[in-house]
Amino acid sequence: MAGNAVFLSGRSAVQYQVSPRGPVALDAVRNPLFGSAACSAVLRSLVTAPSTDLLEHEHARVMARSLGAGDTLTTALAGGPTLATVFPSNNSLADQLRMVARMVSTAAELGARRQVFFVSLGGFDTHAGQSEVHPALLTRLAGALQAFQAAMAELRVADRVTTFTASEFGRTFTGTDGSDHGWGGSHLILGVQSTAGAFTARRR
Repeated sequence: MAGNAVFLSGRSAVQYQVSPRGPVALDAVRNPLFGSAACSAVLRSLVTAPSTDLLEHEHARVMARSLGAGDTLTTALAGGPTLATVFPSNNSLADQLRMVARMVSTAAELGARRQVFFVSLGGFDTHAGQSEVHPALLTRLAGALQAFQAAMAELRVADRVTTFTASEFGRTFTGTDGSDHGWGGSHLILGVQSTAGAFTARRR
């Protein structure tokens, strides 16, 4: 959900990048090219045609996978439930997590036994203005996570979803006004476990 996330690629799985609005489509294939559906069909066949050239063949293979996955996900999302949970507005993280919730709701239709999503919220590199910037960032984080957890409860999958934060570097205080690069850091784990048919908060 937040760009090219290499850690989502494995030996038998590759990442599929989407936007907060859904699959990233090739406009000339999704919409009639020059007003012609036939032109769009020809373009699709051209960008997915196998080739004896290794680079061209790999490009065509990736395009075919992307277009096919986009079609499958678009259909699944269109048939998915409408979430009643309200996500905060003007919050990029909430926008990402809303789409994650929608994709979680279509897991059965997609045949996904396990889904891993990567979302991102920037701005924590607070070299200055820590006292003003950091509380606002945490408020944005809290609102997005609260809405997402409520959506998981609405979908009745809260006991099967774990949300956690991660960062490539920690922070160290430089005084009263800011912070600098450091080692380690505090992170969050959010989820519930099902006990005797009831939801029980899991603390870390």
